[in-house]
Amino acid sequence: MSLTSFLKDKEVKALFSDSFKKPKGKIVGEIKTPVLTKKYALVGTAFDYLMRFHLKYHNPNASVKHWVAEGACILMKNHEPDDVWINAVRELQFSKDSYLKFLNDGVLTDDILKSSMLLAHLDVYFRAGRDAYNIIMEINDNDIQDLKNLINLVDFDKFEAESHCLLNPTFNEASRLIHGADADIVIDNKLIDIKTTKNLAVTRDIFNQIIGYYILGKIGGIGEQRLDGSAIEKIGFYFSRYEILHLYNVEDIIDFEKLPDITNKFETMAKEMFTDKETESRMNEKYGQIII
Repeated sequence: MSLTSFLKDKEVKALFSDSFKKPKGKIVGEIKTPVLTKKYALVGTAFDYLMRFHLKYHNPNASVKHWVAEGACILMKNHEPDDVWINAVRELQFSKDSYLKFLNDGVLTDDILKSSMLLAHLDVYFRAGRDAYNIIMEINDNDIQDLKNLINLVDFDKFEAESHCLLNPTFNEASRLIHGADADIVIDNKLIDIKTTKNLAVTRDIFNQIIGYYILGKIGGIGEQRLDGSAIEKIGFYFSRYEILHLYNVEDIIDFEKLPDITNKFETMAKEMFTDKETESRMNEKYGQIII
């Protein structure tokens, strides 16, 4: 399970619905880069990687602990045939080489675009398991062009850090509490989740997700630095196909007097939900080595 599955629980949904009122109003905008491929989810994850590559280039001091895709290779070594593991390691090494070259020259090449897709492919294995992983993946021209269009839309002035930039940070023991959670980007006082979707809307589900990240940050701190979750003053989403950064002021959503009680309930629910010993052992193998 994970934050996503945790938030699907009826009692958790009720807690969030009662505690956090979603601001009304629609986001207005026109799609700037339509979908070019049927690999919606994979391209979305690939763009997460590609976006973070660029943020590291524009913010050289940005903190990057690891890639989730690296965790996939660790798991494959113990659970897959040698040829599957070796192929994954090759994909990972190719991606690392392309990434380091990109950090050096900042040139958007087909190799760095391909690497983003390869890492997304490995990411699926780590997050969703063997059944959801397609060993053979063909990357076509539309996949590459889709990513290129998305990254060329980004105004990186909106993502320039003044003090700190954390890329794909976890929430330390709070991530372990719910068997896995990691944010996309934390820049200064902003926690941002990337949404590569054709729908320009903050649904209740993704609203709960970003609130969930905020609470996890309060519990375990954010990233290796254990940035105090209280430092986050804005939370929201970057809708990549629209080039829209939509943020909420935390103080407009959260009642800080009630937050300690809500956080305690959140922790209690998580502990009750994640008590299965077999699942706990399996998650410790994954997150004990990689996430925490």
